[in-house]
Amino acid sequence: MLIDLKVLLLRKGISQKELAGAIDLSCGQVSRLINGRVRLRASHKRRIAQFLRVPQSQISAEKLSNSAFV
Repeated sequence: MLIDLKVLLLRKGISQKELAGAIDLSCGQVSRLINGRVRLRASHKRRIAQFLRVPQSQISAEKLSNSAFV
């Protein structure tokens, strides 16, 4: 099951700033990844998965539709 990156961060109580520092990206780059403005590269996905301790296959950076919360 794919889990949106923003949701993963919220569930784990991790800020975008903490993630940025852990994976050596700027806060702006992380924000663009989370909001789907830039493509999530395999190298970023691997580092994010390692930091969050989740399988890479679960990470998605696509925008969720409003219906996902209904």
